[in-house]
Amino acid sequence: MSGSRWERLAAAGGALFAPLIVAGLAMQSVAVGGVEEESRAEVVARFSDNGNELWVEVGGLLVGFALFFVLPFLASLRVLLRSAEGEGAVLSTTAVAGGAVMATLLASATAINIAAFSSYDYYDAYEVPPDTVLLLQSVFFYLQGFALVGGGVLVGATSVVALTARLFPKWFAIAGLALAALCMSGTWALFVFLPLPLLLLWILVVSVLLVVRERRALATSGADLRLGS
Repeated sequence: MSGSRWERLAAAGGALFAPLIVAGLAMQSVAVGGVEEESRAEVVARFSDNGNELWVEVGGLLVGFALFFVLPFLASLRVLLRSAEGEGAVLSTTAVAGGAVMATLLASATAINIAAFSSYDYYDAYEVPPDTVLLLQSVFFYLQGFALVGGGVLVGATSVVALTARLFPKWFAIAGLALAALCMSGTWALFVFLPLPLLLLWILVVSVLLVVRERRALATSGADLRLGS
């Protein structure tokens, strides 16, 4: 790692991804509310409300920004893992693939939720079908569960490499393995709620650790240049 400015910015992507995803999903949750306990008439009213549509669309915008930042973060993480893993780099590729699956499914879930809330305002002939929008809410929920599995693959593969190559503190790598196992339960883990915030916190911490490594690499290269001159 050369510690260039672009590498530091890429490494910082995870620290931006985590809060943006939290805000984006929280805004969508405000719109969804307690729809599972509402009557058919209340469901129709909720999904035809312009205020709820605005909450979901702004939340979707934040999720889009989050996904923009997580991709360079994954690339930066792969560079570190591949350099530590050496030839083959199976685990580093697996980690990035898991992160890509996580990002793709989060994007898909958000797109479905936006469609459920915005169709009433977009199509003149559209009438909110309560059964259909409730089905879409189930798909929205389960896609987040499978996104959690992708995140578990990201955390697990990274933690194995970090533990063997001592990239991160030992306790953090071991905690990552435990978190990965929890995330593998997917949708069931969402009922507990805790795994998703922990996954996002893990991404934020790893992003900070990557930035610190890049800054140290930059400082080391600068010192070497001064000694050489």
